[in-house]
Amino acid sequence: MLEIKEAYELLGLREGTDKEEVKRRYGVLQKQYLYKKSQGQLTEEEEDRFQAISRAYGLLMGEEPAEDIKPSGPEKDAKAETKFGRLLSFFKEYKYHIAAGLFIVFVAVFLGRDFINRPKPDLGIIIAGNVAVANSEKLSQLISEKIPEVDQVLIKVAYIPDKNNPFVAKNELPMIMTMVYSKSVDVMILDRPMFDELFGKELFKSLDELAEKNDLDVHDHRDYLRSYMEDSKPSLYGINVKDSEILKVVYIQGEEKIAAIVANTERRKNAEKFLELLLK
Repeated sequence: MLEIKEAYELLGLREGTDKEEVKRRYGVLQKQYLYKKSQGQLTEEEEDRFQAISRAYGLLMGEEPAEDIKPSGPEKDAKAETKFGRLLSFFKEYKYHIAAGLFIVFVAVFLGRDFINRPKPDLGIIIAGNVAVANSEKLSQLISEKIPEVDQVLIKVAYIPDKNNPFVAKNELPMIMTMVYSKSVDVMILDRPMFDELFGKELFKSLDELAEKNDLDVHDHRDYLRSYMEDSKPSLYGINVKDSEILKVVYIQGEEKIAAIVANTERRKNAEKFLELLLK
């Protein structure tokens, strides 16, 4: 059974630290864990440690069963909450998270069912932001001609001239997230505001290996060097493809065109071949 003192130590905090700091610290550790997991870099030991950290967080936030808690220090004489009280406290603490989760389920069922039910393409592309697309069918055809491994191409265009428009938050962003979670998309071509928005949701895969393989001058793409974890070396998550010849041929226009690979892609090789095609 986990003691309160041990729970603070697992989170790297002093005993008695307030709940706001506990939440902040857990958020940092969770972000590091999710990043490593999305990149396939998580060891079994790190997985076990994060599970222990999650239990420690639950204990300190009052979510662990009373019989599993062994108080220490000034909290030793505190009276345990009833199960109903803890449940009520949990719902109050996480009411917005629960509402967001239910909304995502709603979107997946009513807006994203076509993407989820249809057969997976050989390559899925989202073009989003203030980027005008004249002929997506022509782009699909060119991709299939240039990349033999790609036969079926799914292209979804979300023209968003203003990211702050309420319509975007209500419709376009949930659609994009649904496609990502259903693994229907591998590559995104975005303007800068959309790239910043989706990077903040930790959706992208590092392009460091691709850049090295293609002798890419990272300095030309330095605006897209980012880090998901505190105090870690920045990685390349986006490539400027504004001058891509294939995009010019199909009249895809916009002040900025940034290509990124989705972290959970199941067709990584096809995605990388498409980015290499964009760089020509």
